Amino acid sequence: MTFNGKKSVTIPAGQEIFSDAIGLSWVQGADDPSVQGRNLAVSYAVEGDSGPMTYHSSAFVTSYITAPGSGDHTGDLDVFAFEFTTTSWFFLDAVDVMAPSDTTVVCAFGDSITDGTHSTLNVNDRWMNTLSRRLHNAYGNKISIVNEAIAGNRVVNPVVANSTSGPAAVDRLDRDVLALSGLTHVIWLVGGRSASAYAIFLTAFVFPISGS
Repeated sequence: MTFNGKKSVTIPAGQEIFSDAIGLSWVQGADDPSVQGRNLAVSYAVEGDSGPMTYHSSAFVTSYITAPGSGDHTGDLDVFAFEFTTTSWFFLDAVDVMAPSDTTVVCAFGDSITDGTHSTLNVNDRWMNTLSRRLHNAYGNKISIVNEAIAGNRVVNPVVANSTSGPAAVDRLDRDVLALSGLTHVIWLVGGRSASAYAIFLTAFVFPISGS
C-alpha cells in the first residue's frame, strides 16, 4: 500500500487516512469463484511506539502479530515471525472497493447482536454474514453488506466515562453510515437487549436511502 505515493504514513490523533487505490492482480473480476467467501488479509508494521490505538476488540477473526521490536515483516512469505495471535483488529477501519454503479450496498447498523458477540471464531456466522450469503445466492454478486456495529452501542444515551459502547448511534450516523460509498439501504438494530430493541428489529427493519 502507498499513501499519496509514499510507503509510510503518520496519522494525526483523531484523524483518518485513506490509502491509494490498490489493484489486486489475482482477482479476475467480481464473478471470480476463487475469491468468493475468502477473507482479505492486510499486513502492516508500526515503527516505534504507536501510542493509544484505535481497535475493534471483538472481531472474532484471528490476526497474527510479531514480537515488539522484531522489525517489518509485512513482506514475509512465511509465518515464522508471527508468534502471537489476537481476535481484535487494530487501526484498520474499513476497506473501500470499486463496484458497478448498480450495486446494492446495505449497511447493517447496530450493537452487539450485529457486531457478532458470541459468534464462532473464524467462521463468519454473524447474522449479517448469513444475510449476505443468502442475498448473493438469490441476486448474484452486485450486493455488498457493510457491518457498522459497536457492541453495547446505544441509540441516544450520552457516552459516560470509561464506556465501551462508543458514540451513540444517532451521533455516528453521518460518519459510519451515510458516508459509505454507494449506500442504498440501512438495516437498523440498536437499543440493547430489551423488548424495544426487538420491536425496532421487527417493525423498522430496512430503510432504503433516497436518491441512491
